[in-house]
Amino acid sequence: MEKNKKTLTAALKKLPQYTPPETVWQHIDQEITYRQNLDQLPQYTPPASVWNAIEADLARPRVKTFRFPIRKVIAYAALVCGVALGWYWLGLDKAANVEITYSEEQYQAVLLAQDWDEDEAAIEIVVKEFDHKSRLEGDVTNPNSLKVELQELNEAKEELEQLMKRYGQDAAMVSEISKIELERTSVIKQMAAAI
Repeated sequence: MEKNKKTLTAALKKLPQYTPPETVWQHIDQEITYRQNLDQLPQYTPPASVWNAIEADLARPRVKTFRFPIRKVIAYAALVCGVALGWYWLGLDKAANVEITYSEEQYQAVLLAQDWDEDEAAIEIVVKEFDHKSRLEGDVTNPNSLKVELQELNEAKEELEQLMKRYGQDAAMVSEISKIELERTSVIKQMAAAI
């Protein structure tokens, strides 16, 4: 017995009711009429020879025939060909055609010549004149920034020179010193322009 029969009954009564369209009833009526007409069809009894032939066919042992699955074979062959063509088309076999190239770079000892100290005397003169002029004019902001930048560049140059003495001349180190010298030259030109 249902425990909440009253609640269930009340909920069922609250459900909305629908009236089906007339076509639904017509379809049901046609189905019933069709089934009644099927019952009224005449029944025929087949001759005994038909039943004998069916019985003989059922009693005969079945021989399984092997049918070659040509469609499956064609499908697998097409799949294999597609994968092979895709592999070739995408060039996944390019690993076999690896080409190794290398080059040698020769440098001349002239390029590694340490000629960056030749202008130190001229640089000292420009720095002294710049200091003298900045003291006379009393300009504190710009001269100090140029002098600090020159001092940092001098320290970086000295550090690289120490490394070159310790580990030998290297093209990369000479290139770095060249960059530092170009920056020093730019600062010295600014100082000379201010004089």
